[in-house]
Amino acid sequence: MIDRARGGACLAALAFLIAQGCVESRTLTTALPAPASSIDPRSCAGPGTLYRRTELFLGLSRPGGEPVTIREFAAFLQDVVTPRFPAGFTVLEGHGQFRDRHGIIVREDARIVVLLYGLEDRTAGARIEAIRRVYAQAFRQGSVLRADGTACVSF
Repeated sequence: MIDRARGGACLAALAFLIAQGCVESRTLTTALPAPASSIDPRSCAGPGTLYRRTELFLGLSRPGGEPVTIREFAAFLQDVVTPRFPAGFTVLEGHGQFRDRHGIIVREDARIVVLLYGLEDRTAGARIEAIRRVYAQAFRQGSVLRADGTACVSF
């Protein structure tokens, strides 16, 4: 099992390789979390239930610098994300950077959509990929970063 520090380092290294052009982001679009049968639902140490957790990193700058407006983003959430995850999701504010294919550091604001869903949800992967496709196309994004894992959740 990978500990959180090593997992974070691996994710950072993968993001770096994508930014450097060493790995094409499209090779990641079909990657899905491990099958539910390979995850032990008893692995929560304390109270809670094991869920899948997916984070989508949605850039807020179009090519040329035109921002995605608050109104546009709110409409995207209402029209695209909510119908696919009506039970709920969380949106976090992010500020990040990456190195483009020319070696230039690009700083960009982002919103991170956090999705929690059951281990046995067999359609979540396709719904998430649809969200990524629609966002990338609507706002002219080169890619939408997806990070998958599990979390012990207690309501």
